[in-house]
Amino acid sequence: MTEKSKAVGNPVADIKSRIDNPTLLAQRRDQLVQVTTHLFENQGFDATSVEDVAGQVGLTVGAIYRYIGRKEDLLVLILEDLMERYESSIAKALAGKSDPLDRLQSALTGYYRVIDAEGRKVLIAYRESKHLTDDGREWLKRRELETNRIFERIIADGIEVGVFQPVDHTLVTYNIIMLGHAWALKYWFFRDRMTIDEYIEKQSEWLFRDVIRPQAAH
Repeated sequence: MTEKSKAVGNPVADIKSRIDNPTLLAQRRDQLVQVTTHLFENQGFDATSVEDVAGQVGLTVGAIYRYIGRKEDLLVLILEDLMERYESSIAKALAGKSDPLDRLQSALTGYYRVIDAEGRKVLIAYRESKHLTDDGREWLKRRELETNRIFERIIADGIEVGVFQPVDHTLVTYNIIMLGHAWALKYWFFRDRMTIDEYIEKQSEWLFRDVIRPQAAH
């Protein structure tokens, strides 16, 4: 967990733990994320018990509660892992790039590749976030907006230098986000029709059609 996460009210900071070794805590929580993602995907949050998780991890229920305070913490860990993967992938994709069009394409590609790799977590975010507390849901909204602002800034910068049309950068951002999520939400449909690379290419062509000024197109 990063200091940035704490600053935006990340409930991971409030998860109770009786483990003093931060490396062990991080390793075990990573394992819990992997196991719980599988269980929540296949059984749902309500039907999954801490006993189920303990059995998959190979620990007692009591041992599980050394790393978390309640079952809902497992959902928070999954969602925080997904959000951090988004940010990490986009940051890596943008490294060394200054052209607004290159930055927008790279950010989209980085974001969509996480969705492809972590589609189960995307589905869990849609299906199970209702089980978060009110504060947890507000945290998730803020985390989503943090990622969105990366795209918004790229588009706003492109408009300022004349590479992009004067579009509604917030609306374009949500079009990018929602079409990315569609890969996970409707994977049953897309998987036999195209690869993720083809999906990125086709959606980019459609998304950027009314955003890029004709003379700026590569």
